[in-house]
Amino acid sequence: MADSKKISELGKISTPAITDELVIVDKDATSGPDAGAKGKTSRITFGDLKNAVGSSGSQGHQGAAGAAGAAGAKGAAGAKGAVGSQGAAGAKGSAGAKGSQGAAGSPGAKGTTGAKGIPGATGAKGAIGAQGAAGSPGAKGAVGQKGAQGFQGQKGSVGQKGTTGAKGATGNTGAKGAVGATFSYSSSSKILTITT
Repeated sequence: MADSKKISELGKISTPAITDELVIVDKDATSGPDAGAKGKTSRITFGDLKNAVGSSGSQGHQGAAGAAGAAGAKGAAGAKGAVGSQGAAGAKGSAGAKGSQGAAGSPGAKGTTGAKGIPGATGAKGAIGAQGAAGSPGAKGAVGQKGAQGFQGQKGSVGQKGTTGAKGATGNTGAKGAVGATFSYSSSSKILTITT
């Protein structure tokens, strides 16, 4: 679908064909299809328009725009004339010079106060501020009175017997003792002989 454009934004052609069509508003027709309060919109070919208006010579080159003259005094409004028949659309004239800016109008009356708008959304939570400086130490409080002595607690129950500890490691073998003396007793002679 083509983009919407104003008529003033469309391109121009210098030699239209007789089959090209133009849009015309019939001011006298205000009822029927394609009609409104300001007239009826219709279309006509360039050939039919040329035949209705009559032949004309080729259009000359557009002259340079003259300097803008000083604005004359505004004349009295004339009586409204009778509506003439609609003529053929003429060629678009060159844009006139921009007029001077008119005086500023007086301020309009103050309008009524509008309805209260919907409350805006809650803003994001701000960042945590920097930690403040530590306050100076407070004065030392007075020593409180000594409290009354508490009651003596009851004697606790005897605790359970602990488990038997693990068996200690076997000690090293002691050194061999010296050989003892040999006793020899003769029953016949009743003599006891000790040999070391």
